[in-house]
Amino acid sequence: MKIHTFQGGYDQNFTYLVYEQKLESQDYIGIIIDPAVSAQEILQFAEKNNIKILFVVIMHSHFDHLVDLDIYLKKGISIYAHKSIHKEIASKITKKINNNEIINLDKLKFKVIYTPGHEKDCICLLLENSGNKSLPSYLFTSDTLFIGSYGRVDLPGSNVTEMADSLEHIKQLPDDTIIMPGHDYGDKKQSTLGEEKEKNTFMKVSKKEFIEYYD
Repeated sequence: MKIHTFQGGYDQNFTYLVYEQKLESQDYIGIIIDPAVSAQEILQFAEKNNIKILFVVIMHSHFDHLVDLDIYLKKGISIYAHKSIHKEIASKITKKINNNEIINLDKLKFKVIYTPGHEKDCICLLLENSGNKSLPSYLFTSDTLFIGSYGRVDLPGSNVTEMADSLEHIKQLPDDTIIMPGHDYGDKKQSTLGEEKEKNTFMKVSKKEFIEYYD
């Protein structure tokens, strides 16, 4: 399994291409997580590296995370989004996904975690190590959790209490889970959940304290 990070977009966005070699084959299959950079850049990389992209997963419906969806659709690539996705883009969604649903990419399994707060349709994706403790798990957090911070809750569609609940949910995952955020807003590009619980002020506080911060 490999992860290639693309950076750019509207505001230091990250888009991730996770790909895996097919069983008994030299070919690769991949999934795009958080389409925030040029599709042309991603598709050129995929072609050069013999990767067939099967899915694009939208992490929430803000404009800077919905880049070039029509290009993917024209190429027959499925687009997934949470079932609460905004009606304005519902026509572009191939499949609506639910909390705790598993997206399979050959041997890889991505668990959908519904994390409203920054926006009603926010999700995270958990790529678990499948019981192999020598391998890390990855949590793709988009705009729910950043390195050292979290997604804004002062926008239309955002909700402080829902964000507090979502962060509490994330805290229950193993500390060695690698955090893969949606923007390059921190002092490094990735972190672990344990580091965030230790250093990220808003991951150290309780749900009650988080909500009171906005009162």
